Amino acid sequence: MSWAEVGRLNSPIPRSGWRVERDGREFVYAEQMLGRAPAKVRLRISQAKQFAEKIGMPVQFFSGVLDYLK
Repeated sequence: MSWAEVGRLNSPIPRSGWRVERDGREFVYAEQMLGRAPAKVRLRISQAKQFAEKIGMPVQFFSGVLDYLK
């Protein structure tokens, strides 16, 4: 799969099946999904949100990311 295919929103391959190989490394989308490590995701999102608020930087979260903080 090419980088261009990965970026396409209407990919014929479901995102969970995306695999990218480059320079001897492999990225498997399903292995990197936020739901696989909810506690770590909750911590990092919370830290990022607090830091952004501290420095007055607006941040927009997409795709239900803030649901991890509930």
